[in-house]
Parts: sequence; C-alpha cells; structure tokens
Amino acid sequence: MINTDTIDKTAFSVAKITDPSEVCDFWLSCSPHERLRVVEYLRRLNYGDYRPTDRLQRVLEVVQITK
Repeated sequence: MINTDTIDKTAFSVAKITDPSEVCDFWLSCSPHERLRVVEYLRRLNYGDYRPTDRLQRVLEVVQITK
C-alpha cells in the first residue's frame, strides 16, 4: 500500500515514454484494489472530495422500434 502522507514532492525525473521503467513493474506488482485506491486518491486531489454522481446525471429513454 502507498503511504500518501510521505510523498516527496521534490523528486523529479525526465525519461522517454519508450524507455523501460521500474514504474510499470511496480504498478503491476500492486493488487487491483491498491491501484484503484491510488486512482481515487488522485481524482480527489484533482477534482475535490465531491461525489461524482452528484454532477453526472443521465436520462435514458427506452424506445420501442416498430418494423
């Protein structure tokens, strides 16, 4: 599990996207549950703590197609 309280915000590196990376190996070693927790954490950092379903409302209508 990733401890989000101790992120080093001064670390930075530049690499080509085609270069092999240890980051991919790290994420593949995490469970899907851990990956989803990090995605949710990043979503809250970017968009706040609101519930996405409050703003995302869809209206669907079922239509009978006659031949």
